[in-house]
Amino acid sequence: MSCRTATPSEIRRHVHRREAARPTLAGDAADLRTAKSRPAIALSGTRQGNNVSMISSTSLARGREAFARRRWVEAFSNLSAAEQESPLDPVDYEQLVITEYLLSTDAAGVDTWERAHHVFLARNDVERAARATFWLAMNLVERGEVARGAGWIARGRRLLEDAKLDCSARGYLMIPSAIQAAVSGDAATALAICDEAIAIARRFGDHDLVTILRHGQGRTLLQAGRLPEGLALVDEVMITVSAGEVSPMVAGIIYCGIVDSLHQIYDRARVQEWTDALTR
Repeated sequence: MSCRTATPSEIRRHVHRREAARPTLAGDAADLRTAKSRPAIALSGTRQGNNVSMISSTSLARGREAFARRRWVEAFSNLSAAEQESPLDPVDYEQLVITEYLLSTDAAGVDTWERAHHVFLARNDVERAARATFWLAMNLVERGEVARGAGWIARGRRLLEDAKLDCSARGYLMIPSAIQAAVSGDAATALAICDEAIAIARRFGDHDLVTILRHGQGRTLLQAGRLPEGLALVDEVMITVSAGEVSPMVAGIIYCGIVDSLHQIYDRARVQEWTDALTR
């Protein structure tokens, strides 16, 4: 495999194993269905004047704090409650989608990414709107909705072209082309696309994007049979992930993708070593 992201079930298994060991999650043992019902309960009978504003503000603050502490259920519940009252700020939308994705709720972030995309457009935040199309498309492709995914990627690219905007979102929207090249067996093209996108990511200081792309290059090299190069790159990327230098969603995607590649080359010892490191 090459730049393919891990499936939701792979990410779900990894995140659940990793987060179960965190003492900060002790208060998040409640069932997710209960958490999803909390916003409606909290807001019931309070949709009057300043009460709504107060509840929304409190939920937002609690959601931000819970996200910072990696209490995903609590963050999801409170950010969802805040969104019911008014559109969120861009960073809050991104945090809501991350918690939704990590918790594997019904649409795995698709619906929220789409809402966020339209809010970003309405605020003329073209970069975030375009980046949202990437994550939305990848989620759709994982669900088997390839045509819809391709349509969102095309929309994201058009938005950037129309705005003549140079930003890290351009790098994200190059990833599908790298995946397509790698899947077709054209490792040279896949690696070149990743190199070009890495240059964009570095120019804008997007460490998540750099790590995703280097992960894709490592997997492409392994698939092409260039094991020493591929393993060296994979190990370097995993150092970044295990050190907590990337966002939680990206960490899960990369970990599961690399584990998949290592299983394919029967390097079970490396799988165990990196799993132990991430657990610690």
